[in-house]
Amino acid sequence: MSRAPAPSFSRGRKLALAAALILGGGVLIFLNAEPADERPRVEVQSVAPRAFVETVDASGIVRPGESVDISAEVVGRLLEALVRPGDSVARGQVVALIDDATQQPIVEEHRAMVREAETALAGAKIEEEDAQREHERALELHAEGIVSARDVEQAQVALDRAANNRARAAQSIDRTASALRRAEQDLERTVVRSPIQGTVLSVDLEPGELVVASSRNLPGSKIMTLGTDAELIVEADIPEVDVVRVAEGQPAEVTLTALGDGVTIQGEVIEIQRVGQRDETRRFGGAGPGAEFLARIRLLDPPASVRPSMSAQARIETRRRDGVLAVPIGALIRRFADDGEGRRLVSLSFGADGGQLSGNTARRAGGSDPSGEEGAGSWQVAFVLENGRVGERRVATGLSDLLEVEVTEGLAGGDRVVVGPPFTLRGLQDGDEVVADER
Repeated sequence: MSRAPAPSFSRGRKLALAAALILGGGVLIFLNAEPADERPRVEVQSVAPRAFVETVDASGIVRPGESVDISAEVVGRLLEALVRPGDSVARGQVVALIDDATQQPIVEEHRAMVREAETALAGAKIEEEDAQREHERALELHAEGIVSARDVEQAQVALDRAANNRARAAQSIDRTASALRRAEQDLERTVVRSPIQGTVLSVDLEPGELVVASSRNLPGSKIMTLGTDAELIVEADIPEVDVVRVAEGQPAEVTLTALGDGVTIQGEVIEIQRVGQRDETRRFGGAGPGAEFLARIRLLDPPASVRPSMSAQARIETRRRDGVLAVPIGALIRRFADDGEGRRLVSLSFGADGGQLSGNTARRAGGSDPSGEEGAGSWQVAFVLENGRVGERRVATGLSDLLEVEVTEGLAGGDRVVVGPPFTLRGLQDGDEVVADER
């Protein structure tokens, strides 16, 4: 049985296949020969003179500028509180009712006493008029020689007695009328009205509880607390490390969680408490948190929607300078002095008492140049990009906030400073060639 002949390629197809293989191998050789770019890629930012503001941030609560305790002026049971915390109230608005079961009978009793005194006064007037007529008649009869002088004297005594009785009756009316007015005022005080226009901050008693008339803040004497709407402030806690930079009169920008980040309210620091509050709770491995000082910030023109007890964030402007250079805080690297044997000097803090422990780090890879002159302690440096390479600049700093720091020495306007990425920035050395991305 004969075999079928094997397929064969034409000479042209063989030449084309060989050329393709040769070309592909050349491409592979070319790709493998291309060197990888190992230069670090960094972000740079040009610095230019501008205004720089140092700020202190703090969180707080909106409070009324003044608060008023509504206390009881009469004794009784609270019938009803007509408002709730957060309600707005007008001056003179009824905010609570006290049971008048005790005051109403007192008022009726004094009204009866006034009527009785008025009746007595009317009778005294009649008696006085009768005595006046008898006295005049005695005078006439005495002139005619009908009655003696003694009769005239007796008529005068009766007239004086009647006049005194009328005067006492008039005084009795004054006393009973005054007592009635006081009883009616006490009755009116069972209807509690707001003395100010403001907001209800708290309601301290429930219906049925005994209301005590007292100015000594005894239990039951305070019905509720109102805050005035004439002025709103933010009470914020300032950490002790920042409070030394905060002073009365400094401007502030306040944002409220309820209004969103787009709404900013201007404010002014009006008070800083001299004594702070310290949380003595100790944290694991270190000292307890420092003291916090209460700062009061007046809102200069708050929207009508701002209410007491809202959460607020305040940014206080502590210092401002114009025409300064500033860079992101992360753009600065701290260098430490060398002990001449390739070890960096460091200072660490341990323990709740903040005690200092000084020592040396392990020898760095490659050591350092013993002849190099390095200052004691530590300093900060920035990397400036020039002609594709970075140069290390020793810098001095001034004002700072949460994001940026003022550079007072070491940089000039127009310098292109390396600002990131952080991991790459920490590994840079003076003279490194880099690939820059402008921020």
